[in-house]
Amino acid sequence: MKSFFFLTTLIWTSLSWAQFDFKYGGALRTFPFVGGAAEINTGYSFKLWGDPNTLLYGLIRPSLKANSSVVVSDQDASVFFYPISFIGLGVGHKKMISEYTEFQNYDCTKVRCQGELNKDYAAAKIAFEWGSWLATHSYTEFRNSYSDETAQLQPVAEYQWTSAVNPLREKSQRKTYFLGYKLNGDYLGLAADYRAYQFSQQFFKLKVFVYQYNQDNIAITFGLGSQESAETGAGTVFVLRFAHTLKSSLALF
Repeated sequence: MKSFFFLTTLIWTSLSWAQFDFKYGGALRTFPFVGGAAEINTGYSFKLWGDPNTLLYGLIRPSLKANSSVVVSDQDASVFFYPISFIGLGVGHKKMISEYTEFQNYDCTKVRCQGELNKDYAAAKIAFEWGSWLATHSYTEFRNSYSDETAQLQPVAEYQWTSAVNPLREKSQRKTYFLGYKLNGDYLGLAADYRAYQFSQQFFKLKVFVYQYNQDNIAITFGLGSQESAETGAGTVFVLRFAHTLKSSLALF
């Protein structure tokens, strides 16, 4: 009876502190060719305990993300649990769809450029703030599934990571890092993104110096550094991101 009362109280409290969030934006990068995508991110945060006016609160946030570059689209559904506001644990499913065969960095006669790629994943992320310094880290495990209707078993293009991966199944790990210093509300720092594939032995590396300009609910991020993958080699890359938050989330990141 006590357990039922506790569960009922927890659900009622969560619903009373539920908060819808929504933001949209876009991204562009210049290597291995100039390309960009529009994106949206929406979710619902349910506070479980604590005070959102401090860092000592917990929540659950189911969310949906989608982006499109016209020829390639990506949908992502996930649920993240934050036992405390700066630690997140989550699971999700991601679907990538392509109807294009004229990519500059792929030979689409040898690499599967069209079709649907599905990913199930589990992730953990953490953030630290000390004075004007901010550090974040995330780790994600992915498992791919793909239906090759041509039965040619060609490597499958993963456009965002400029890789060509195993067509039947694939496992990969992604690690991201950020260290930044706050300057009058903006951030100056270093960001890194690493991806390693188990079966195809493909990899992706991105290391950029970034400056994020923040004004009200708008964030514009400029990045310059290096990008490398097993499929496209290494090169200098410029990255630009824009985000406009219409309704903020209880989740900090």
